[in-house]
Amino acid sequence: MPTKDETYGVPPQWTDTPTRTRKAYNAEDVNDVMTNLFDRVDDLRIAGNQDYAHSDETPFRNFEAMAEDANIKVGQAWLVLTRKHWDGIVAYIRGRSSMREHVLGRIADLILYLVLLAARIMQDEGRDPKEVWWNPEAEAQRLEP
Repeated sequence: MPTKDETYGVPPQWTDTPTRTRKAYNAEDVNDVMTNLFDRVDDLRIAGNQDYAHSDETPFRNFEAMAEDANIKVGQAWLVLTRKHWDGIVAYIRGRSSMREHVLGRIADLILYLVLLAARIMQDEGRDPKEVWWNPEAEAQRLEP
């Protein structure tokens, strides 16, 4: 079991002397991280709909309410609410060891906020939510060796 310092301490990849020996991740390990992270992001989305939006019908309610209360645009409200998560990530990278929430939680929150921003942009542009907005054929060609 890692100690608090090992779990929340200075990130070794940004220091001159790592605090412990770590396994180097391969592509499969990163895929596992991505799968688990996106599962967590989806859990946060579901919980957030209840906590902030109060329903599945108004996923942007928290941003819209803040925008109205502060007399700002919805995108500006998104930026204010997102900044907290970004600041936590920056603090971790800079070596801050005492944080209320582990940096991985902040990363999951930030990913969710980015997904919400993408969804709001697509809504505002009148796009179908199932639309593939990138060109999959061009992407496949770009990725070919």
